[in-house]
Amino acid sequence: MQKTDLLDKLTTQNSSFSISDSKIALDELINQLSNLFSEKQRVEVRGFGAFSVRERNPIRGRNPKSGKAIELDRRSLLYFRPSKLLKNRINK
Repeated sequence: MQKTDLLDKLTTQNSSFSISDSKIALDELINQLSNLFSEKQRVEVRGFGAFSVRERNPIRGRNPKSGKAIELDRRSLLYFRPSKLLKNRINK
């Protein structure tokens, strides 16, 4: 599902919201989440799951084309842990 598909679903299921209101709300939600993740903060949505940022140590990789070893820098990854409710809903 893409952002436009999600926006269409939101507006069809909530007739009290206009398309522009739904777009503003969705854009603001995405913007706020992005800001929190860039600050490496944890975000928990009860009944859905928790998002957190994890640090990966630098590793030695290999260029598949040349076979030459290269050093990959330390990096941050976004991690999602689903709630029990979401797991049960998916695995009905």
